[in-house]
Amino acid sequence: MPTEDGRYLTMGEDVDALFKQIEALASGDGPAYQEFEALLIEVAGVLRGVALKTPPNLMGGWKSLIEGITKVLL
Repeated sequence: MPTEDGRYLTMGEDVDALFKQIEALASGDGPAYQEFEALLIEVAGVLRGVALKTPPNLMGGWKSLIEGITKVLL
């Protein structure tokens, strides 16, 4: 990704190189990006867990729906 001043950021499999490039482009952003990436990984894990659960049985009415939502959230 090119910047207005001609510098660029390349994204690939080498995350350490990416963090160094980010830090070179904007001081302090390398560690901030590492924190952001860790947060994204955590959120993805939560969403994956929710997506893989069996949805509540809606044929059981509102009570069943609320019980199902409670199980997913807890």
